[in-house]
Amino acid sequence: MILKYFTTKEDFVKSLVAIYKLIQEQFVQCPSSHSLEHTIRVAELSLSLALEIGANVDIVVIAALLHDIAREKEKLTGSCHAEEGAKMAKDILEKMHLTVMIPDICDAILSHRFSKNLTPSSIEGKILRDADMLDALGTIGLYRVIHYGIEHNKNLNEIIEHFYSKLLKLEHLMHFESSKKMAQERTLFLRIFVEGINDSLITSDFHSLLKQLEDR
Repeated sequence: MILKYFTTKEDFVKSLVAIYKLIQEQFVQCPSSHSLEHTIRVAELSLSLALEIGANVDIVVIAALLHDIAREKEKLTGSCHAEEGAKMAKDILEKMHLTVMIPDICDAILSHRFSKNLTPSSIEGKILRDADMLDALGTIGLYRVIHYGIEHNKNLNEIIEHFYSKLLKLEHLMHFESSKKMAQERTLFLRIFVEGINDSLITSDFHSLLKQLEDR
């Protein structure tokens, strides 16, 4: 395990616990699609990728824990959660006397958002972005997109459009071979789901209903 800013794993774990306690209140009113559970899954994926690739684990995991802390603020004010999150992360790291980490952590947070279309400048930033995108795919991704649709009052056609405009493109945006492989597997599940929905929509038509009655 490579740690850039901690001399021992024990010190690193203590800081993680402290950060986790600090951020919990930021997710109390967060929608299910970007809940604290999402953050923890992204942190776990980030850790796995960092260990495999040989990146700085402390930067990756702390950035993952802090990457969505401004989601509630974005919902209330419309501000960009990546930009606001970087500011909030800076304040937290200063309080914890981890100011030396601020440039690396904030850079990763700023570049993780899909819609910002920014290329992360560090390996750790690329890992965070891949991990965040991976959690939008597969079974958990399906769960999240359904909640996203409910939260934003989207109809079925709008949700399906979200698959095509974003989710089904993510596998091509991964930075590492291992994340690409995971993305391909998870995307296949989503493709099967979308194809099934599209088939159902084609057949769920009032004129089709009338035709079935005429054919009886």
